[in-house]
Amino acid sequence: DPGWHQTDVSPDGRWFTNRFSTPSDPGILKVERIATQTIEETPNSKPTIIAKTKLLTEKPLRQPKMFSITTGDGTKLPALLVKPDLPTDSTTKHPVVIEVYGGPENPVVSSRFGGRRTLYRELLARQGIATLVVDNRSSAGNSNLATWSIHRQMGEVEFQDVMSAVDWLKSEDWVDPDRLAIRGWSFGGFLTLYSMTRSDAFAAGVAGGSVTDWHEYDSFYTERYMGLPSDNVDGYAKTSLITEAKNLKGRLLMIHGEVDDNVHPANTLRMAAALQKAGKPFQMMIYPGAAHSVTQPKQNWHLAQMRHRFLLDALTQ
Repeated sequence: DPGWHQTDVSPDGRWFTNRFSTPSDPGILKVERIATQTIEETPNSKPTIIAKTKLLTEKPLRQPKMFSITTGDGTKLPALLVKPDLPTDSTTKHPVVIEVYGGPENPVVSSRFGGRRTLYRELLARQGIATLVVDNRSSAGNSNLATWSIHRQMGEVEFQDVMSAVDWLKSEDWVDPDRLAIRGWSFGGFLTLYSMTRSDAFAAGVAGGSVTDWHEYDSFYTERYMGLPSDNVDGYAKTSLITEAKNLKGRLLMIHGEVDDNVHPANTLRMAAALQKAGKPFQMMIYPGAAHSVTQPKQNWHLAQMRHRFLLDALTQ
């Protein structure tokens, strides 16, 4: 069936589990028998269903649109769109939240169920806000050429692809171009801040666990794509968000875990200092004891509520 299948085969090769879902259906877990010459398989036999979960019974989740956005140079960017209900005779314009990650060879657009992310996109849609999830060419990882297009300039190519998504949204008659938001975590936080300091397209942005200067991230990852700082002085300078803080446009919420051992909190704190020096208003939340992901349940719930209030206030007031 169309969707996402994740399988594990038993050690004896006779059975496999099939975890199946779609972007709007959490799906089922099935155990199926593998037909071989030594196992008599009954035609049209039904697999044994171990578990099946119905997420919502009173109203099903809406089916997102999966498509691609073509950039100016002909590159096709994978995209997923969750829209509010649009009456055929309505002239109402709707806000849109763009979800990004953007790190090389790490796509986020897929035909699987996205758990809490899927549920949150549904919540936004029921409140009249659309969500566009888009992979830039490097994160989609469709070729080595696309992946390494960011070499020595992380941020610039990704930003141009984000702006292609913005251009596509502005061409849609149901979209309010003055009420676009962008959000992401980790590399997605970096790309959110990069976009908001180089464009006035966004009314608001949420940046979590963000890299703000590639000097501040681990050398194993950074130097693979950016090269040595001594060999790429201009590249590191041009992609720094600290020096661009004065150009921030739109309302900003920054989030970071206090003991983040992946993206050091110094990244967000240096960005905060630069924004303060530039006289730019912003909001910030630090989660004590949290690492790169906020996993403590009450903190996670606090984060979800805070982010939602921020987006509603920025996009619907």
